[in-house]
Amino acid sequence: MDKLAELLDTDRYSASQVINQEFDKSFYELLNDYRVQEVKILLNNSNHLNESVIQIAYSVGFSNRVSFNKAFKKRTGMTPTEYINGVKRGFNS
Repeated sequence: MDKLAELLDTDRYSASQVINQEFDKSFYELLNDYRVQEVKILLNNSNHLNESVIQIAYSVGFSNRVSFNKAFKKRTGMTPTEYINGVKRGFNS
């Protein structure tokens, strides 16, 4: 959040307030939305077939398995394993 505020040339509180008002979610919820989206992109990319799901989750900024699994399920309605099985069958995008 500090880096975002600095990039926007504002303070942390103001940046957080704008995110809360405009996106109706906290900075961390918004950040996790983008992280989960990036995980989904990487899981669909054949260049990452040899990486574990948790390695991919760490690479996009998740710090532990529990927070990743919780964020992923909240945003997709599936566990990462269910999602991967769907990708393999061609059901997810």
